[in-house]
Amino acid sequence: MKKKNIKIKHRKYSLYQRKKSKGRKVLTVVLMIVLIAGLCVLGYGLGRPLVDYFSGRNTESQPSSAWNPPTTAATNEQTSDGTSEASGAATSEPTTEAQSAKSASAFILPESAVLSSESLNSALAAAKNGGYTDVTVTLKDETGSFLYKTAVEGVAESQITGTLTAKQIAEIITKAGFTPSARINTLLDRTSQTYGGENICYMIADGGIWHDYYVDRGGKSWLNPFAEGTAKYLAAITAELSEAGFGSVILANTVYPAFNPQDYTNFLRQLSISDSSARLEALWNVISACADAAKPSGTAVLLEMSGADLFADEKGLTTAEPAGDKQKLKTVSLLVDFTPAEKAGYAETKAFIGRLSAMYSGQSFSVRLTASGFSGSALEEVRRAFSDSEITVYSE
Repeated sequence: MKKKNIKIKHRKYSLYQRKKSKGRKVLTVVLMIVLIAGLCVLGYGLGRPLVDYFSGRNTESQPSSAWNPPTTAATNEQTSDGTSEASGAATSEPTTEAQSAKSASAFILPESAVLSSESLNSALAAAKNGGYTDVTVTLKDETGSFLYKTAVEGVAESQITGTLTAKQIAEIITKAGFTPSARINTLLDRTSQTYGGENICYMIADGGIWHDYYVDRGGKSWLNPFAEGTAKYLAAITAELSEAGFGSVILANTVYPAFNPQDYTNFLRQLSISDSSARLEALWNVISACADAAKPSGTAVLLEMSGADLFADEKGLTTAEPAGDKQKLKTVSLLVDFTPAEKAGYAETKAFIGRLSAMYSGQSFSVRLTASGFSGSALEEVRRAFSDSEITVYSE
């Protein structure tokens, strides 16, 4: 019998090279992604607490009633940029820096308040109840009288009506917790006539003291800014108040009188009162002399003006005449007299601020609020508008 040759067929088969189906490949990839994601979550959940624990951090969440430090100067100093950090839940209270800027408010005391220590302390108690931070006192009134015991050379005893020195007044105000500010009338002065042996009031060309034509003032003299002694006189007063400890000195009524037509052609013909440039220069001689006198003590000088005058097309012979030189105006701050209209409120006041800021760009200013006969609710809206703009309000 013949043996048949049996052919053995060898199949090429490998456990390691077996071709997988597409579906199986996709399933494998998905499972791997899920597995990796699970390991990441598990690793973070277990690893982060362990890291925090060994690094000394407590991972327990603070309860909602946890104490938050008050917003004070000490808290603010903890940050590197000088601002306070928000802690815990959001708070509606502003930082200390913002509070000091927005809450600054000044109270102008009645002129009679500085005539004695008793009246001054009584007025300061009222200011404290009103929540004011600064106190302003008028120390030279519109008649030219000194409401304090001045040591300025040449001032007659009859011009001094106060019993306290400027330093005593400033110290009493400071000890009561306020920042003291002084206010003096400058060119509107019915009494002062000479300083350092020189006439500082207007003199008629043909001799004699010139008087104005205001019926309510009965015809009074004024200080003459064209006279060199006038700037020296007012600078000496400013220096005395600055050295006494007042943080600022307000120059009020730095203005020319309403000259009569005959003054231009006859009585004051020797002065350049018809030359607007010369008038402006004379005013700034006075203002700059006062500002220079205040510098050594670091005292600020504020120039008081009417808001209506600042917006007027013609500023000559008004309180805003010095604003004719806007560059020099920036060397001092303004105290703008603001009298709200009957229907003035928040929006109207913000419009006033915007208009003033646009017309006198870069000029620093505060406002003196005259609000007699003004409704309480509307007045609060006006105050809030100034406060939101971080503008100090001087109230009477």
